[in-house]
Amino acid sequence: MNDDLTQKNLLGLITDEERILIERLTEEMPLKGAIVEAGSFFGASTKAFVEGLKRNKSLTTGEKQGRIHAFDKFEYGHWVHPRFIPRGLLQKGDSFLSYFEENLSADMDYVTLHIGDVIEAPQWEGGSIDILFLDICKTPKINDAVQDLFFPHLKPGSLLIQQDYIASTLNIWLYAAMKRLEHCFVRKEHCSVNSVVYECIQTPNTEDLQNASACLMSHSERIDLSQQVLEEWEEIDYRAAEQIQYAILHYRKAVAMNRYGIRPVKAEDEPIERTDFAPNLPF
Repeated sequence: MNDDLTQKNLLGLITDEERILIERLTEEMPLKGAIVEAGSFFGASTKAFVEGLKRNKSLTTGEKQGRIHAFDKFEYGHWVHPRFIPRGLLQKGDSFLSYFEENLSADMDYVTLHIGDVIEAPQWEGGSIDILFLDICKTPKINDAVQDLFFPHLKPGSLLIQQDYIASTLNIWLYAAMKRLEHCFVRKEHCSVNSVVYECIQTPNTEDLQNASACLMSHSERIDLSQQVLEEWEEIDYRAAEQIQYAILHYRKAVAMNRYGIRPVKAEDEPIERTDFAPNLPF
């Protein structure tokens, strides 16, 4: 492995504020169930969970082994910024698991790896989940798969961390889905960007998850629900609300452009027929 890549990869895609949050929550949680991290990337958030777990006094050292379940494809693609892996070192589809393992180093004993596409993951059989960290819900299909796979194993008192929430992305299905599940989760705290922490107050059932399926929502439903969320956040944190507003506005724009054939918003499992759309637009 290139020595220039070893330490800087721990910069990851989370902020220092999020690292501190993860460590604190993991240290303070009276752990009985699993910690699930969906979207491990190069291990920055995993390392934060490890540090908090080490300081957690509710478990013996032996009980901490393998308690963090890390889900990721660990597969290189164009989305991996050159600051992590300079262009040309890996090809699309190559594994970057070795970088993750080197970054975790001696702490790998705390981690149980789940390598592959979460959409194709087998049924979760790891028991109840105390902390669920999601940094993987980049499409409605993935969001639904994650909800179906993990949410039934949350219990009252479990923590859900939605890492892509206060971010300048188009992932408004997160707002819509969480709005539909507001009877199951209460917002506990949030970072200035990215992560929002929810406490589970009622385990979502099959009907709840069906109702919160992003894939079953129309664009209009996603937007309408997100607008309701925006109004709520304007009373909570105006700067966070600005990020949510950005996501809604650009999602609306993308949908409108798709309608006129400029740049399609690809529906799940729907082939794109046009090839003459603008390829470099920022959304």
